[in-house]
Amino acid sequence: MDSHKPGTTTNGNQLRPQKSIPGYGLEFTNLSYSIIKKLKKDGVWINKEAYLLHDISGQAVKGEIMAIMGPSGAGKSTFLDALAGRIAKGSLQGSVRIDGKPVTTSYMKMVSSYVMQDDQLFPMLTVFETFMFAAEVRLPPSISRDEKKKRVHELLDKLGLQSATHTYIGDEGRRGVSGGERRRVSIGIEIIHKPSLLFLDEPTSGLDSTSAYSVVEKIKDIAQGGSIVLMTIHQPSFRIQMLLDKITVLA
Repeated sequence: MDSHKPGTTTNGNQLRPQKSIPGYGLEFTNLSYSIIKKLKKDGVWINKEAYLLHDISGQAVKGEIMAIMGPSGAGKSTFLDALAGRIAKGSLQGSVRIDGKPVTTSYMKMVSSYVMQDDQLFPMLTVFETFMFAAEVRLPPSISRDEKKKRVHELLDKLGLQSATHTYIGDEGRRGVSGGERRRVSIGIEIIHKPSLLFLDEPTSGLDSTSAYSVVEKIKDIAQGGSIVLMTIHQPSFRIQMLLDKITVLA
């Protein structure tokens, strides 16, 4: 299929359309993204435009999770990248606004964080050391080390990682944190500086149902703290769906 229908935004708990509030939160209007594919027709190679996203509009607001769902190949990650400013402007059509104002790529990078599907962590560091390293890199020098430690401990508490504070991240050769804890550490790194927007690509991928629910539960807490949260997710359980505020379905 060369194009996708506009996303349908619904309420995660009641599955009914939501009314947008113009000029509030993150608004996206008529987003389209296409690439040129080379096809062979009658022995001749021709260029054909293929839409990965087509005319998608909607809104994500502070305090809520907006989940992006759809079958494999529907463009979920592409859509998330488009909203996060990770797609070249020249190839993306439509508009993205925050609180009614147009968003530049540099501004989006300043106010948002992006959690990738694959965790990229140092196995030889403990959870505490990982967060302290993130604090040193992401927080301004004007913030004292004691204040950074305080923020790290608050983060450990917020993400339910107190019991894993001094546990190594680990890898195939070294025993470390569990898969769910590992994912929460990845999220913690990206929210240490308290971004206004948080983007997550398949945060429950590869996790069992209990760990997946725990991760989304913590993401819900982050949203309710005043952030705008958008995430892609594949076939969430009914329990997880109850934690979602809006669902945008790409078909």
